Amino acid sequence: MSLNDLAPTNTKRARESAVRSFMKFLEEEGVRWDYLEVCMHRESAPLVLEAVVDKFGMYLAFKEGRKGQVLARHSVMQYYRQTKNWLLEQFPQHRVATDKTLLKKGQVLERYCMKRESGAFVNKAPACTKKALKKMMMHVYLTAATTADYQDAALLCLLWYLFGRASDLTLLRKVNLSIGSGDIFFVRFIRVKTSEEQGLSLFPDDDFCTCPLLAVALALVTQTSPTSALLSQLPEQHASSQAALTPATPLIDLMDHPETVLPSHAEPSVPAKTSRLILHPVFTATSTAFLTDL
Repeated sequence: MSLNDLAPTNTKRARESAVRSFMKFLEEEGVRWDYLEVCMHRESAPLVLEAVVDKFGMYLAFKEGRKGQVLARHSVMQYYRQTKNWLLEQFPQHRVATDKTLLKKGQVLERYCMKRESGAFVNKAPACTKKALKKMMMHVYLTAATTADYQDAALLCLLWYLFGRASDLTLLRKVNLSIGSGDIFFVRFIRVKTSEEQGLSLFPDDDFCTCPLLAVALALVTQTSPTSALLSQLPEQHASSQAALTPATPLIDLMDHPETVLPSHAEPSVPAKTSRLILHPVFTATSTAFLTDL
C-alpha cells in the first residue's frame, strides 16, 4: 500500500479514464506502448515525449463525443493533465526537460477550447494606439546614441504597422523592399508560421516620429556592415511549415523524427528585444496603458 492508494476515488477514476483514452489514441495511431517505452530511452526522448503529448492534445481538441460533438473544455483539459502527469510518473527522468514545455502546451490547448466555446478571443489586450507609438519613438530618437538605437526604432515602428508580427521581421530582407506605381513603398514579408508571402503598403506620415519610411531609411543608413537583412540586430530565422502539427500527421512520424533542439546559446528572440525597449522606466511611467499589445 502507498500514498497513491489514499487518493480520492474520483481522482483515481479520472486518472484511469484518461489513461484509457491515451491508450485508445495510441491504438488508433498504430503505435504500441512498448515501442513508446523504447523511444523513451533514446537520446531524443524529451522531444519524443513532447511530440506525443502534443499530438494527444490535438487528438483531444478535435475528438467527438457520443453525441457527435467535440469534447467540452473541462473534459479535454482533464484528460490532458491526467495523461501528462501519468506519463511524467512513468518516465520521471524527463520531467525537468519537458515539464515547462508541456505546461505551456496545456495553456495553449485550454485557451483554444475557451475560444472555441465562446466564439471570441480570451483576455484580448487593447490595441497599441498611434499615440503610444509616438511616445515610444520620440523617446528612442531623443536618447539615441548608437546605431543600434535607430535599428530599435525601426523595429518598434514596423511592429506597429505589421500588427505585432514580430517573428516575421526576422525574414525581412532588403530585396523585399520596392517602390511601385504612384510612388508606393511596398514591403513583402514571409509569415513564419505559415510560410506564406504577404504584402504591406507603407505611406509617409506627417509626423516624423511615426513615419515608417523614415524609420526604415534610418535603419539602412546606420547599418555598420553590409547585410541582406533590413534589421541587422535580429537573429536569423528560417520559415517553417506547420504541416507536422496537423491532426492527420501520423504519430509514428513525430516519434521517429522529432524536431531539433535549439542550442542553449540561442540569440534573444524578437519579443525579448522588444520587451527590453518597452520596459524602459520612461515607457512604464508615461504610457503603461498603451503598451499591452506590444
